[in-house]
Amino acid sequence: MPTVRGRATTLGALLEGSGLGANFGLLKIDVEGLDVDILKTLDTQRWRPSGIVVETHHWTAADALRDETLVAWTRKAGYVVVGHNRRNLILAEQTWLDRRFKDVKDAYVTLNPALYGPAKK
Repeated sequence: MPTVRGRATTLGALLEGSGLGANFGLLKIDVEGLDVDILKTLDTQRWRPSGIVVETHHWTAADALRDETLVAWTRKAGYVVVGHNRRNLILAEQTWLDRRFKDVKDAYVTLNPALYGPAKK
């Protein structure tokens, strides 16, 4: 396999150079195995995406909830796990959820229609 050289950067530096404001819609992290580690470096005092999708590959939602450092990070940062598929863990900012849904279960059902069918009106 050929060697590919590139410049390494941090998530913070990438966001600083992006031109995004502090509050933006969605952050998707997919860095081949270091995704959760990268997520934990997000400065949530500076950056407040409404949603975060982080690739977890083989994890289930239960695996994610057993990762004590991830659970501690989400609580401290003000995010809630609202979904999971075979590859991604889906987090939403708590204040964003509070403005749009009556509770976390309502959000989970609404944001995961493939699992629960269309949301009931």
